[in-house]
Amino acid sequence: MRAAFQRTTGNKVADIPVTELEPLPVKGVNSDGSPAPSGSSADPSYASGYGFDIAASPATTNGAYAAGDVMGGFLEFTVANLNDAPVLITGIQVTFKAAVQPNLRAIFLSAAPSALLADNDPYTLTATNALLVRKSLSSVALGASYTSHGTPKSISLAPNPFVMKPYSGGKKIGVYIIDDSGVTLTSTSDMQVRVSGLGA
Repeated sequence: MRAAFQRTTGNKVADIPVTELEPLPVKGVNSDGSPAPSGSSADPSYASGYGFDIAASPATTNGAYAAGDVMGGFLEFTVANLNDAPVLITGIQVTFKAAVQPNLRAIFLSAAPSALLADNDPYTLTATNALLVRKSLSSVALGASYTSHGTPKSISLAPNPFVMKPYSGGKKIGVYIIDDSGVTLTSTSDMQVRVSGLGA
């Protein structure tokens, strides 16, 4: 068997030079051999291996929180490049403009709860919504400490990385930040929250 492609002209057979051959289109396939949909991980145009660092600055209370109150309400971060693409969460950072250093919890949810908590609401979930919790991070349990930037303070919660799948049919994850100390903020724009991680 010859390894070259050939063509016949009249009664002559000749090899076709490689430079004249056009490559066949490459089509992604799934593990079962079926064609891959455009934009899936089997599609050659799919880009993976990206990182993200996304900030949100929710409205906060210009005043006091009680221990156990939600800060900033329900926060949503668009983290995936494709709907339902899982991501690896590597950390979350909270920065305060005011000179406060509360113990914090960060609650990651795999979907938006049926009843959303607002800023300064006591943190509580129904039994059904509690099943949406993917990860709970505590600054006390992680032994995290604040970094002073003069008056502003920031704290980073960097757990062992964990996988999260964004909302079904979407690209978002949800987070509640909870004040476990009871602090007083000095403006309605006193807090920034950053979530970082890696794409699948």
